[in-house]
Amino acid sequence: LRAILGHLPPLACARSGDVPVRLHNLSLGYGGTPVLTGLNAAIRRGERWAIHGPNGAGKSTLLRAILGHLPPLAGAIELAPNVHPGYFAQEAEMLHPAESPLDACLRLSNDRTWIRTILACLKLPRHLAETPIRRLSLGERSKTALAQLLVSGANLLLLDEPTNHLEIEARHALLETLLQYPGTVLLVSHDDAFTAALATNHLEIAV
Repeated sequence: LRAILGHLPPLACARSGDVPVRLHNLSLGYGGTPVLTGLNAAIRRGERWAIHGPNGAGKSTLLRAILGHLPPLAGAIELAPNVHPGYFAQEAEMLHPAESPLDACLRLSNDRTWIRTILACLKLPRHLAETPIRRLSLGERSKTALAQLLVSGANLLLLDEPTNHLEIEARHALLETLLQYPGTVLLVSHDDAFTAALATNHLEIAV
């Protein structure tokens, strides 16, 4: 794996502001009912933050709010200039079933060689690169969605349980790839070993 990654061109993304994300006394919820309250953080460029908390604490809700999919109940989310987020949703739900992994990535990059290399690095079998996504397993769909993010040029990655459905080799490949990623990462994961190896900072959310 390290030999493969050593021959990859560096993962590239545009430079964002020094603090891509600021949370100001943030409260989030649904139907006026708070899920999390009073959250403050300054997330600096290049940091990799792991978001911790029990089920139902609002970890995934926070990622969706940073994307702009959920307005705050109180407080504010401030994104720096030139922030381009990329989002990995649980179950890779944002993929188009009729597309192949190659097609899905070509919507974001025209470099076929780079795309195939990233797919191979994430342990997607070569013969599946042009197979419709609807015929892939959950793990293969996850690899496709992760490859999309890595070739997209996003400089803020919001990852919601990215190692679900990945075998151990693919988890290691993703970890090694993210460790050389020059942008900023916010991660929700129950994979403690993956989180411990990747995260530079931690955000605790209490119920």
